[in-house]
Amino acid sequence: MTPQDNRHLNDLLHIFGAPRLGEGDAVAGANLLAAMAASIANIAPPGSGLKAPDGEKLTVGASLLVSGSHGTSLVAEKILSGLGDRQNNLNSHLRTHLRTHVRNQPDKPKAAGNFEAEARASFMDHHYNRTLEGLYAPGDFHCHGVAKPWGGMLRQPATADFEEMRDRHVVFVAKGATGNLADIVDLAHRGRPLLHIELDKAPSFSRIGRQCLDVMDGRGSSGFNSQTVRGTVILTGPSSILGEAMRAEGVAGLLASRMLWLVDGNAGPEPGEPAAPTKLVALDAPGRRYKGAMEQAWGSRLDHRKPGPVMLECDFHSLQARWIAFLKTQDATVPGITGTARNLLATLIFGLTQMVGSTRTPKGFSWSMPQIEALARLLVHRMANARSAMLHSEQSARKLVLEQKILMRLGGDPLTVRELTRRITRLPAAYCLELLEDMEAAGKLLRIDDRLWQARQSTNSASSSARHLTLEA
Repeated sequence: MTPQDNRHLNDLLHIFGAPRLGEGDAVAGANLLAAMAASIANIAPPGSGLKAPDGEKLTVGASLLVSGSHGTSLVAEKILSGLGDRQNNLNSHLRTHLRTHVRNQPDKPKAAGNFEAEARASFMDHHYNRTLEGLYAPGDFHCHGVAKPWGGMLRQPATADFEEMRDRHVVFVAKGATGNLADIVDLAHRGRPLLHIELDKAPSFSRIGRQCLDVMDGRGSSGFNSQTVRGTVILTGPSSILGEAMRAEGVAGLLASRMLWLVDGNAGPEPGEPAAPTKLVALDAPGRRYKGAMEQAWGSRLDHRKPGPVMLECDFHSLQARWIAFLKTQDATVPGITGTARNLLATLIFGLTQMVGSTRTPKGFSWSMPQIEALARLLVHRMANARSAMLHSEQSARKLVLEQKILMRLGGDPLTVRELTRRITRLPAAYCLELLEDMEAAGKLLRIDDRLWQARQSTNSASSSARHLTLEA
């Protein structure tokens, strides 16, 4: 990051009180701030995002992988617990409504345990039925007369009544790593759930990976009440699990590469302190502002009378072009990051703006778009550095294992590179020679001649063997 990026970043973290949010840890505070912004965007009505003056839209939302004991603890307490409480409260209100509805209609069959059956029975109200019947009326069935009304209707979902929301009420859900996500497809509110999955061991990553990708990429259900679900996921777990997943082949590594990492540790870069003395006016109570913005997001999401998305007016074209150009410079280090983080900047702009606007700002408060861009760059740089460190650790571990195998093979008679590669699987000759030379420089091996190698502890026997061979020759 450039010095200018660092200055903008430190200013933003000061404005939002990130060190305080992170309990004195600026990195943890920056990660928590990003998770707050993303969770607001994930809960907002489907299709929410930025809207440019020319009418173009950029949707928001991000799947997160939170790794490290401090970061996961903060996210669990400050974000996930609140999401779970609101979902529980929604479920409670719906159960109360259902009990009241059944009591007030004793002549109707009680369908308290079968939301789907009741939803089918009241799938269309009288006015909606009349609209559809008008479209299908024989006298109106011609190309220009039908296509236009249908096209207008399909721009937005049908106005849902309370029963429809009751039938598909899952906005946020927490699942175990061994859980089945198939039921989320049928219960997801407006086809866009936010899932939280806590991983406790590496195999969990592979077990849950395909289901998470199905939800992130769009998965459909079948039958009368079918819908396509495309949601977001928050995974939390220890750093060791993330490292194993990233090094693994198959679905675990694919899932890890499709999420934004919020990682603890000193992989860098590290935010510093704002230049003193600072004239920046910090926001008061950022945690309370987050709760207010989240409450507004839930309210907009559940307002069945106004089902449209929340759009933030923003001329994002030049911002997004600059952001994509930056991501492409990171593709070599983090393959696929351009697609994974494409909406990250927009998500931060959307979520942080909702936090700022949730209540009155202090006198003299100001902030700027370059500050948000600097935070987005920090997150991508830290993800890239963490990934490189994990892969480097794997290479170091593999090198150590191969060196131990080589020492075992060379504990007896001296061997050539070709003989070693035949006895040790998946060891190319060029890499074998490189390892041998490194071990020789470290004093672990002895090169007997241009071709033969032997462990140093067997030097005496090797020398005598060499002399014996020479004498016989």
